[in-house]
Amino acid sequence: MLELDLEVVRDGFALEVQLSLGPGPTALVGPNGAGKSTLLRAILGAVPVRRGRIVLDGHVLLDTDRGISVPTEERRVAWVPQEYALFPHLTVQENVAFGVPGPAGHARADALIGQLGLEALRSRRPGALSGGERQKVALARALATEPRALLLDEPLAALDADTREATRTLLAESLHRLAIPSMVVTHEMRDVLALQGSVVLLEGGRVRSTGTLDLFRAAPPSEFARSLVTRAIGSV
Repeated sequence: MLELDLEVVRDGFALEVQLSLGPGPTALVGPNGAGKSTLLRAILGAVPVRRGRIVLDGHVLLDTDRGISVPTEERRVAWVPQEYALFPHLTVQENVAFGVPGPAGHARADALIGQLGLEALRSRRPGALSGGERQKVALARALATEPRALLLDEPLAALDADTREATRTLLAESLHRLAIPSMVVTHEMRDVLALQGSVVLLEGGRVRSTGTLDLFRAAPPSEFARSLVTRAIGSV
Protein backbone atom coordinates (compact mmCIF):
# COMPACT_ATOMS: atom_id res chain seq x y z
CA MET A 1 0.00 0.00 0.00
CA LEU A 2 1.25 3.48 -0.93
CA GLU A 3 -0.37 6.27 1.10
CA LEU A 4 0.13 9.89 0.04
CA ASP A 5 -0.81 13.20 1.62
CA LEU A 6 1.35 15.83 -0.07
CA GLU A 7 1.62 19.52 -0.75
CA VAL A 8 4.29 20.66 -3.19
CA VAL A 9 4.83 24.24 -4.36
CA ARG A 10 7.19 24.86 -7.30
CA ASP A 11 7.53 28.01 -9.39
CA GLY A 12 4.13 29.25 -8.29
CA PHE A 13 2.39 25.91 -8.98
CA ALA A 14 0.70 24.15 -6.05
CA LEU A 15 0.13 20.39 -5.98
CA GLU A 16 -2.06 18.89 -3.25
CA VAL A 17 -2.70 15.15 -3.37
CA GLN A 18 -4.29 12.65 -1.00
CA LEU A 19 -4.27 9.07 -2.32
CA SER A 20 -4.05 5.45 -1.23
CA LEU A 21 -2.81 3.00 -3.85
CA GLY A 22 -2.97 -0.76 -3.50
CA PRO A 23 -0.95 -3.40 -5.38
CA GLY A 24 -1.08 -3.34 -9.17
CA PRO A 25 -1.07 -0.59 -11.79
CA THR A 26 -2.70 2.81 -11.43
CA ALA A 27 -3.01 5.02 -14.51
CA LEU A 28 -2.32 8.67 -13.70
CA VAL A 29 -3.97 10.86 -16.33
CA GLY A 30 -4.49 14.58 -16.74
CA PRO A 31 -3.74 17.49 -19.06
CA ASN A 32 -0.26 18.95 -19.51
CA GLY A 33 0.73 20.97 -16.47
CA ALA A 34 -1.58 19.08 -14.11
CA GLY A 35 1.32 18.03 -11.88
CA LYS A 36 1.67 14.37 -12.86
CA SER A 37 5.46 14.28 -13.20
CA THR A 38 5.83 16.49 -10.12
CA LEU A 39 3.83 13.96 -8.12
CA LEU A 40 6.10 11.12 -9.23
CA ARG A 41 9.20 13.10 -8.35
CA ALA A 42 7.78 13.97 -4.93
CA ILE A 43 7.18 10.29 -4.17
CA LEU A 44 10.69 9.51 -5.36
CA GLY A 45 12.15 12.24 -3.16
CA ALA A 46 13.49 14.28 -6.06
CA VAL A 47 11.54 17.49 -5.32
CA PRO A 48 10.99 19.15 -1.94
CA VAL A 49 7.62 18.69 -0.26
CA ARG A 50 6.26 21.65 1.68
CA ARG A 51 3.97 19.53 3.83
CA GLY A 52 3.04 15.92 3.82
CA ARG A 53 3.46 12.28 4.54
CA ILE A 54 4.36 9.25 2.43
CA VAL A 55 3.96 5.73 3.80
CA LEU A 56 4.88 2.65 1.76
CA ASP A 57 4.01 -0.79 3.12
CA GLY A 58 4.02 0.61 6.63
CA HIS A 59 7.40 2.34 6.21
CA VAL A 60 7.32 6.11 6.66
CA LEU A 61 9.30 7.64 3.80
CA LEU A 62 8.31 11.22 4.55
CA ASP A 63 6.68 13.01 7.44
CA THR A 64 7.31 16.73 7.48
CA ASP A 65 5.71 17.15 10.92
CA ARG A 66 8.20 14.70 12.41
CA GLY A 67 11.16 15.80 10.33
CA ILE A 68 11.45 12.45 8.54
CA SER A 69 12.67 12.32 4.94
CA VAL A 70 14.20 9.05 3.78
CA PRO A 71 16.83 9.63 1.04
CA THR A 72 15.78 8.73 -2.49
CA GLU A 73 18.23 5.83 -2.75
CA GLU A 74 16.80 4.24 0.41
CA ARG A 75 13.09 4.51 -0.43
CA ARG A 76 12.98 1.37 -2.60
CA VAL A 77 10.89 3.26 -5.12
CA ALA A 78 11.95 2.64 -8.73
CA TRP A 79 11.46 5.18 -11.49
CA VAL A 80 11.31 4.73 -15.27
CA PRO A 81 11.53 8.16 -16.94
CA GLN A 82 10.08 8.89 -20.37
CA GLU A 83 13.53 9.05 -21.99
CA TYR A 84 14.60 5.81 -20.16
CA ALA A 85 17.97 7.32 -19.03
CA LEU A 86 20.00 4.24 -19.94
CA PHE A 87 23.78 4.45 -19.72
CA PRO A 88 24.96 4.62 -23.35
CA HIS A 89 28.39 3.12 -22.64
CA LEU A 90 27.00 0.04 -20.85
CA THR A 91 25.56 -3.12 -22.36
CA VAL A 92 22.01 -4.31 -21.73
CA GLN A 93 23.33 -6.73 -19.10
CA GLU A 94 25.34 -3.98 -17.38
CA ASN A 95 22.46 -1.49 -17.47
CA VAL A 96 20.03 -3.93 -15.89
CA ALA A 97 22.50 -4.97 -13.17
CA PHE A 98 23.70 -1.42 -12.46
CA GLY A 99 21.58 -0.77 -9.36
CA VAL A 100 22.48 -4.07 -7.70
CA PRO A 101 26.25 -4.67 -7.82
CA GLY A 102 27.90 -8.02 -7.30
CA PRO A 103 26.67 -11.57 -7.96
CA ALA A 104 23.12 -10.76 -6.81
CA GLY A 105 22.85 -8.03 -9.41
CA HIS A 106 24.03 -10.28 -12.21
CA ALA A 107 21.63 -13.05 -11.14
CA ARG A 108 18.64 -10.69 -11.09
CA ALA A 109 19.70 -9.17 -14.40
CA ASP A 110 19.88 -12.61 -16.01
CA ALA A 111 16.42 -13.54 -14.71
CA LEU A 112 14.81 -10.30 -15.90
CA ILE A 113 16.54 -10.39 -19.27
CA GLY A 114 15.00 -13.82 -19.76
CA GLN A 115 11.53 -12.78 -18.59
CA LEU A 116 11.43 -9.76 -20.91
CA GLY A 117 12.84 -11.56 -23.95
CA LEU A 118 16.13 -9.66 -24.09
CA GLU A 119 18.53 -12.63 -24.25
CA ALA A 120 19.75 -11.91 -27.76
CA LEU A 121 20.43 -8.27 -26.84
CA ARG A 122 22.35 -8.65 -23.58
CA SER A 123 25.71 -7.57 -25.06
CA ARG A 124 24.33 -4.62 -27.08
CA ARG A 125 24.47 -0.99 -26.03
CA PRO A 126 21.39 1.28 -25.98
CA GLY A 127 22.33 2.99 -29.24
CA ALA A 128 21.84 -0.31 -31.06
CA LEU A 129 18.36 -0.94 -29.62
CA SER A 130 14.90 0.00 -30.86
CA GLY A 131 12.59 2.16 -28.77
CA GLY A 132 10.64 -0.84 -27.54
CA GLU A 133 13.83 -2.68 -26.62
CA ARG A 134 15.12 0.33 -24.67
CA GLN A 135 11.82 0.50 -22.80
CA LYS A 136 12.16 -3.15 -21.80
CA VAL A 137 15.72 -2.58 -20.59
CA ALA A 138 14.64 0.43 -18.52
CA LEU A 139 11.85 -1.63 -16.95
CA ALA A 140 14.23 -4.51 -16.22
CA ARG A 141 16.74 -2.14 -14.61
CA ALA A 142 14.01 -0.73 -12.36
CA LEU A 143 12.78 -4.17 -11.35
CA ALA A 144 16.28 -5.45 -10.59
CA THR A 145 16.35 -3.34 -7.44
CA GLU A 146 13.30 -5.24 -6.12
CA PRO A 147 11.34 -2.05 -5.40
CA ARG A 148 8.34 -1.72 -3.12
CA ALA A 149 6.73 0.70 -5.61
CA LEU A 150 7.27 1.58 -9.26
CA LEU A 151 6.76 4.94 -10.99
CA LEU A 152 6.65 5.20 -14.79
CA ASP A 153 6.49 8.60 -16.51
CA GLU A 154 4.90 8.13 -19.95
CA PRO A 155 6.97 4.98 -20.60
CA LEU A 156 5.38 4.36 -24.01
CA ALA A 157 5.22 7.91 -25.36
CA ALA A 158 8.36 7.69 -27.51
CA LEU A 159 7.34 4.48 -29.28
CA ASP A 160 5.81 4.17 -32.72
CA ALA A 161 2.23 2.87 -32.94
CA ASP A 162 3.05 -0.78 -33.69
CA THR A 163 5.76 -1.02 -31.04
CA ARG A 164 3.57 0.74 -28.50
CA GLU A 165 0.75 -1.75 -29.03
CA ALA A 166 2.99 -4.74 -28.31
CA THR A 167 4.91 -3.11 -25.48
CA ARG A 168 1.84 -1.90 -23.56
CA THR A 169 0.67 -5.52 -23.29
CA LEU A 170 4.03 -6.62 -21.90
CA LEU A 171 4.05 -3.69 -19.48
CA ALA A 172 0.56 -4.45 -18.19
CA GLU A 173 1.38 -8.13 -17.67
CA SER A 174 4.60 -7.24 -15.84
CA LEU A 175 2.90 -4.77 -13.49
CA HIS A 176 0.12 -7.17 -12.55
CA ARG A 177 2.64 -9.94 -11.94
CA LEU A 178 4.71 -7.67 -9.66
CA ALA A 179 1.75 -6.94 -7.36
CA ILE A 180 3.29 -3.76 -5.96
CA PRO A 181 1.86 -0.22 -6.21
CA SER A 182 2.72 1.03 -9.71
CA MET A 183 1.81 4.48 -11.02
CA VAL A 184 1.89 4.99 -14.79
CA VAL A 185 1.58 8.49 -16.28
CA THR A 186 -0.08 8.41 -19.71
CA HIS A 187 -2.08 10.57 -22.11
CA GLU A 188 -3.50 7.59 -24.01
CA MET A 189 -6.75 5.88 -23.09
CA ARG A 190 -5.54 2.74 -24.88
CA ASP A 191 -2.73 2.52 -22.33
CA VAL A 192 -5.29 2.86 -19.54
CA LEU A 193 -7.43 0.11 -21.10
CA ALA A 194 -4.43 -2.22 -21.37
CA LEU A 195 -3.32 -1.65 -17.77
CA GLN A 196 -6.73 -2.73 -16.41
CA GLY A 197 -6.04 -1.04 -13.09
CA SER A 198 -7.41 1.93 -11.21
CA VAL A 199 -7.48 5.43 -12.72
CA VAL A 200 -6.54 8.72 -11.06
CA LEU A 201 -7.37 11.99 -12.83
CA LEU A 202 -5.18 14.95 -11.85
CA GLU A 203 -6.16 18.44 -12.96
CA GLY A 204 -4.76 21.75 -11.76
CA GLY A 205 -2.65 20.10 -9.10
CA ARG A 206 -5.65 18.35 -7.50
CA VAL A 207 -7.08 14.85 -7.71
CA ARG A 208 -10.32 15.26 -9.63
CA SER A 209 -11.38 11.62 -9.68
CA THR A 210 -10.26 8.15 -8.60
CA GLY A 211 -11.91 4.85 -9.38
CA THR A 212 -12.25 1.91 -11.69
CA LEU A 213 -11.82 2.00 -15.43
CA ASP A 214 -15.50 1.11 -15.97
CA LEU A 215 -16.65 4.12 -13.93
CA PHE A 216 -14.18 6.36 -15.73
CA ARG A 217 -15.51 5.27 -19.13
CA ALA A 218 -19.18 5.33 -18.13
CA ALA A 219 -19.11 8.81 -16.62
CA PRO A 220 -16.00 10.79 -17.57
CA PRO A 221 -15.51 13.31 -14.73
CA SER A 222 -14.24 16.17 -16.93
CA GLU A 223 -13.90 17.31 -20.53
CA PHE A 224 -10.30 16.11 -20.53
CA ALA A 225 -11.43 12.65 -19.42
CA ARG A 226 -14.17 12.63 -22.05
CA SER A 227 -11.65 13.50 -24.76
CA LEU A 228 -9.46 10.54 -23.72
CA VAL A 229 -12.36 8.13 -23.98
CA THR A 230 -13.58 9.61 -27.25
CA ARG A 231 -10.17 9.31 -28.93
CA ALA A 232 -9.86 5.67 -27.88
CA ILE A 233 -13.31 4.15 -28.38
CA GLY A 234 -15.50 6.73 -30.06
CA SER A 235 -18.04 9.24 -28.84
CA VAL A 236 -19.65 8.71 -25.40
